[in-house]
Amino acid sequence: MPGILYESGGEPYWLAVNDKSQPVGPSVRVPFELPADGRIMEISPSPNGSRVLYHVVIKGPPDSENSSAYYSSVPPNGPVYPSPIEVRPPKLWGWHSNNQQLVYGWFDIALIDVNTGDVSLVVADLDTWIGGAPVGNAELDGLAFSPNGQDLIASLAFGGETWQVWMANADGSGPRKLFDTHSAVFDIHWSSDGTQIAFAGSGLEVMDSDGKNRRTFSNKPSSGYGFESRWSPDSRFIAYTGAEVSGLDPFVGTRAYIVDIDTGEEWPLVPDKVEGRGEIQPAWSADSQRVIFISTRSGASEIWMANRDGTQLQQLTTDGKEKSVSPVWIADGGPEP
Repeated sequence: MPGILYESGGEPYWLAVNDKSQPVGPSVRVPFELPADGRIMEISPSPNGSRVLYHVVIKGPPDSENSSAYYSSVPPNGPVYPSPIEVRPPKLWGWHSNNQQLVYGWFDIALIDVNTGDVSLVVADLDTWIGGAPVGNAELDGLAFSPNGQDLIASLAFGGETWQVWMANADGSGPRKLFDTHSAVFDIHWSSDGTQIAFAGSGLEVMDSDGKNRRTFSNKPSSGYGFESRWSPDSRFIAYTGAEVSGLDPFVGTRAYIVDIDTGEEWPLVPDKVEGRGEIQPAWSADSQRVIFISTRSGASEIWMANRDGTQLQQLTTDGKEKSVSPVWIADGGPEP
């Protein structure tokens, strides 16, 4: 049965839904025994939704740093296994399109098998791409593989002043520079059909998969709190968290927005704005018709859902526990846990 996987109070929950995306019964706790003082900080589904990676942050003793641990599972109620990888953001860039490996890199590019921890080096040194100019080590600010697994795109930063965007074959061969810019380029995502690439640059930018036809759709995307833009499964729309003001509370001055890539039209997902409240972390249903997101419009951060035009707004959770991690649609999660 399909459903929504989400974090509440640092723990994982599952809300089963029917084919109309309506809840079937109450939310249930996913059988995942978290480590002591551990809290889920990210839930990352593989591209086809068959696997999920939990990033857990474990609170350290006073005056010491927190540590990270990773766990993989078949959602929603499959066994949860520790993943033998030892990386920390921003070195981990998400799933490879093969649904088996994770993309890793900082001054290099590598793949890590989520089950075994085996590392496959793709590019040993990014400086080999640039031929010694500009001066300074090339550091990754963004990285993504194409849906068919044949190409990769990478944003290289040089001292926080200059960025270059490169494309290469999946094995790192044939690197070709697409453009230079003085704006940071990150949050890179291919559309599901592989024809377009979206990224945060001078706002929300989109270009064709060959690097041509680059255009800017919005200057509202938030660059804080790790928010990411999301392509709709039909590759026509992008949902993102937009910030109207900056501050320490991610819900103050934020709204969920939708962009129609074909027409350039942009609109807030929820038409009415509640003062002092906000919406973050929008995610698409499999049919590209509905969007779930986290909102404080009820007074607590809960999961809400609306049609992409903002109609049929409804609150899906009511437990009052803090939610700050993007909820995830699972098209076929099997029986309820």
